[in-house]
Amino acid sequence: TDWSFDECISAVTSPDAESVVSVQKTDGSTYFDFKFASGGVVSFYDLRFETSVLQKSNAATDWKRDGFSCHPEPPYDNTFNVGYNYSECLGNKVLPASEDTLFAWVEDRLAESTVYAYFPFGYDSSAVCYPSAWGGTNNVETRLKNIYPYSGSGNINGYYGIPGGLNYDTSEQGSLFGCLIVLDGRSSPQITLADAIATWNGILSSNADQYGRLDEELICTAMKTNGNGFRC
Repeated sequence: TDWSFDECISAVTSPDAESVVSVQKTDGSTYFDFKFASGGVVSFYDLRFETSVLQKSNAATDWKRDGFSCHPEPPYDNTFNVGYNYSECLGNKVLPASEDTLFAWVEDRLAESTVYAYFPFGYDSSAVCYPSAWGGTNNVETRLKNIYPYSGSGNINGYYGIPGGLNYDTSEQGSLFGCLIVLDGRSSPQITLADAIATWNGILSSNADQYGRLDEELICTAMKTNGNGFRC
C-alpha cells in the first residue's frame, strides 16, 4: 500500500463480528479472516497437525511419546509455569544465579535478615522460585544437610560448608513461602548480592547425591509434569 501513517490509522478497523469471518479451507476445516481494511485481509488458522495427540492422563509418562515431540499444553501448569519440554529445558534454558535471577527481601522471622531466593528462568513479578521441597526424596534442604554435614554451632541451622560461605533456609514470607533462600546466620544479617550469587551457584554446583544433582538436572524434571497435559 502507498498509505501514509495517518491514512493507515484512519483506514484500519477493529476486529468485530462483521470484520472477522469464518472461511472453509480445502480440507474442510475452518479458519478465520480479519478484514482489517478495504482490500486487506489477515488469516488466522491452527497449524496443529491432525495427528497430534493430547496426553492428559496424569500418568508419569505423559511428557513423552515414542516417535513424537511433546510440549506442555497451555496454559502452562508446572512447577515454574514455563512452556519448555524436558529436552528444551536441558538445552541451556536454566539460567545461573545472577542479578537477573535472584530476588532479595528482609525475612522478619530470621532476625530481620536479608535473604535471597533464586528464579531459574529469570525474575519478574510472575516468576516462580526454586523451592525447598519438591516432594518425595527431593526436599532440597534435607539433601543439602546430607551433602554439607553439621560442623559447628552459631549458625541458624548449624550447617556450614556450602561454597560461597552463606547458609540456607526455607522462606515463610507471604507469596515467597517455600522458596529455598540463602542468608548469613553466623554474624551480620546483611549480605551482598555477590555473596548470594556465589552461594547459590555453590548450591547448584554441589556434588550429586543418591538422587542426582541440584542444578538443571533437578530443575528440568519439573518439565515432566503439566496440569493441562502434553501435546505430542
